[in-house]
Amino acid sequence: DDLTSALDRSVELTRSLATLGRREDTPRALVALDEVCQEVARLCRRTFRAGHQIQCDAPPDLFIFGSQTELHQVLLNLCINARDAMPEGGRIAITASKVGTSCVVRVRDTGVGMAPQTLERAFEPFFTTKPTGRGTGLGLATVAELVRGMGGSIDVESELGRGTSFRIGLPLAAPPRPEAPPSPAKRTSRTPSQRILAPGQRGAHILVADDQELVRRSLGRLLVAAGHEVTFAADGEEALRVYRESQRKPDLVLVDLDMPGLTGRDVIEVLGGLPNPPAMVVISGHWDPTRRAELIRLGAAAYLAKPVDASVLRRTVASLVTPSAPVSVRPSYPAARPSYRP
Repeated sequence: DDLTSALDRSVELTRSLATLGRREDTPRALVALDEVCQEVARLCRRTFRAGHQIQCDAPPDLFIFGSQTELHQVLLNLCINARDAMPEGGRIAITASKVGTSCVVRVRDTGVGMAPQTLERAFEPFFTTKPTGRGTGLGLATVAELVRGMGGSIDVESELGRGTSFRIGLPLAAPPRPEAPPSPAKRTSRTPSQRILAPGQRGAHILVADDQELVRRSLGRLLVAAGHEVTFAADGEEALRVYRESQRKPDLVLVDLDMPGLTGRDVIEVLGGLPNPPAMVVISGHWDPTRRAELIRLGAAAYLAKPVDASVLRRTVASLVTPSAPVSVRPSYPAARPSYRP
């Protein structure tokens, strides 16, 4: 799971690199700092050489308002830099603490350190001390840009032969309020954007509509692994045809916004006008608050940015397809013949 998550977030970083120097509106949410720190530490322990010791100390009550994906990539990038500075092994420490109204995250290493002239240019785009072919010089520049995009700051201290310490300061956010247990009426109600599954039904039937086959199959694998039945459509027309002809109507439609012919907006508008519409989720590589508001008005329940983060996708689907009654099912992978129909 850690490796899959890292791959998802690495893909997300590619989009951040493309927007280096021209920040766009990125979806923000409440982020538990300790979860991200621990996830990065686990990943480093599994992928770095045995000679690299990874320590992590982050309390469970620190939250920021930002992007979990971007914070993960910031810390992972700093840890990779620390590893590269310790070719013979050493110690990397990730710590988090509250300082006034800020969260402070530090990544320290016992590596070779940086000379003063290198330290001055550490965050400069395209500056690197690595051999040709081993570094683009964008790593720390992107880290600094992502931190600033979350309203934070980053600085670095280093000394030759004594290691390096990066300090990230981020605005502290209030922790989430404990939610009261839902009343019986709320447990059985259904909003127009939520689908209640039949009694005993474990997974949802999800229609994935995207004109890119690789995206369809990647999303399909994640959904099948979560126990759902998946059907594919390559464009908007096929999505509507598949929905009409399906004996078991899709409980949820995951649709790309920008497809040739009938667009995702067209699909949302048609399905949203049905007497009993499915839950609908839009995916797009272009974050546009105006389009998002229009799609929500037409009946979409969520708007996810591409590349879609696996954990965000799972949580979104789980929140939109609800069992009609608790069903005891042992966790398992789906049967050997999932419903893949590209």
